[in-house]
Amino acid sequence: MSGFSFIHAADLHIGSPFSNISRIETEMWDYLLGSTFRAFDRMIQLALERDVDFILLCGDLFDSMERNLKALLHFRTGMKRLQAEGIKVFIVCGNHDPFGHGAMPLELPDNCFVFPSSNPRWQVAERAGLCLAAVFGISFRDRSVEDNFALMVPPGPSDLFKIAMLHCTVGQQTGHYPYAPCSLADLTDPSRHQVDYWALGHVHTKKILSKGPLVVYPGVLQGRSFREQGEKGVFLVRVSGDMSTDVTFTPMDDPRWHEIEIDVSAISSVAQLMDDIWTKIQALRQGVGQRGLVLRVLIKGRSELARSLSSLDTIPDMLDELRDGLSGLEPLVWLESIRNLSTSPVDIEARKKSPDLIGMVLKEAEAIKVSPESLEGAKGCLSSLFHSRLFKGNCPEATIEDVSSVLEEAEFLLLDRLED
Repeated sequence: MSGFSFIHAADLHIGSPFSNISRIETEMWDYLLGSTFRAFDRMIQLALERDVDFILLCGDLFDSMERNLKALLHFRTGMKRLQAEGIKVFIVCGNHDPFGHGAMPLELPDNCFVFPSSNPRWQVAERAGLCLAAVFGISFRDRSVEDNFALMVPPGPSDLFKIAMLHCTVGQQTGHYPYAPCSLADLTDPSRHQVDYWALGHVHTKKILSKGPLVVYPGVLQGRSFREQGEKGVFLVRVSGDMSTDVTFTPMDDPRWHEIEIDVSAISSVAQLMDDIWTKIQALRQGVGQRGLVLRVLIKGRSELARSLSSLDTIPDMLDELRDGLSGLEPLVWLESIRNLSTSPVDIEARKKSPDLIGMVLKEAEAIKVSPESLEGAKGCLSSLFHSRLFKGNCPEATIEDVSSVLEEAEFLLLDRLED
């Protein structure tokens, strides 16, 4: 078998509207709106520079079933660049761009193959007359798919390296609706499959779930919110003549999303806090190279400083000052918000024992937090919060851990007010 290489990417979400972002400067807003296009272009450039043999795109190429024309045209242009160099592209459609809603309204060049949602067959990846690998994929027909695609993969050619492309949920994946659910055993059971590389999409965090066979999520191509922090990109896979593989992650994102946590337990002044925030921002800028940043500062810990941070103007004034200092930097840096989660230093256990209203409130809060039934009840009481646009923009579905976190924050806020 001849050696070859390919790029595995998924969840490109080209043309994402970034509807969960507000109160942002025009320059940074334009920068964000163009980020999914730029990440896509970097992927195309990587394919050309490394002279890969083919690319796997594992669903959610676009952000919605109503694909915007600019995104479609931009995608087609990229495909034509690959066609000119003889690079094949295999595509499956996901829940955001299902096959049954017009998989590709624009005609794509002949180097692209879109796997259908019914009766798909193994395809042979060729280049310059050489058979390199066998590729199989299944597209979503509709937005919601409950079928186990892993059980629908037929035996492939025995003499070729076999790749199966699925947009699916393997096991429990936090923060993602379990479309096309399957277990890791469904993919790795040698009595069921002889697939060498499972190319997956849908989960927005890069993960290698198994190395024998390889079961890989590349994650989203470009982060689009604080739920998608850290480096985002593609896997570059090299397969040698003996079918051994080398898998390397390559970042494509710009800007990158980060939350900065500051513990104020040992900080005694706002000036010192500002210096610590600035130091961490500068360290992040050096760490990401020539990439922009979208940042959020989370202030945590117990400190006497918590009371002054809770005053009406402190956080807005800090935010304005930091934004002024970041203005005009290249690459761009946007500080989205400063969130004060700090609390006053207090001996909770001692206060629980006091025979007053505060003691009663703390004992009631503790009783709720240790009871699964009470937490479920609290989740119902907080349903208006969890279904709000602001909350769902950052977390599509509230978990019991989210409920517990909200209750703990509320406990300390209430304690501060009762102490006053």
